[in-house]
Amino acid sequence: MDEITGKILLNIKYKSCLNAVKYCLNLNIIIACHDNGTIFAYFLEES
Repeated sequence: MDEITGKILLNIKYKSCLNAVKYCLNLNIIIACHDNGTIFAYFLEES
């Protein structure tokens, strides 16, 4: 989601629910944990 406009920039669908999201400031990544045990890391680009 764009921080200024609120526009959805990326739509990702999984077969499990999202349980937790954490932003790591030092690495500039978002970590997402799902109820099926999967963990995803999204690397953010600076614009």
